[in-house]
Amino acid sequence: MLDLFNYQNPPRSFAIKVTPGAKTERVKQALNQSGELFYKIYVKALAIHGQANKAIIALIAKELGVSVSHVHIIHGHTEREKRVLVTCA
Repeated sequence: MLDLFNYQNPPRSFAIKVTPGAKTERVKQALNQSGELFYKIYVKALAIHGQANKAIIALIAKELGVSVSHVHIIHGHTEREKRVLVTCA
């Protein structure tokens, strides 16, 4: 399990940028141009018929150690830049 967040005060929602069709699945922290933290998500699944979104949810749930039912994409379902909500951590 990856230590992505401060578990004393985990974020309820966070920004991600997705790379579908990657060689390996992984999560990396990054800063955008305005200095805000976001996560780069690399998944093997292609962005066809929601396959990449399902892979994103599964990877984030695995990395945070929560059920997939607690991870939701709340913005950007068809975009590479998304916003994710975790209902329990």
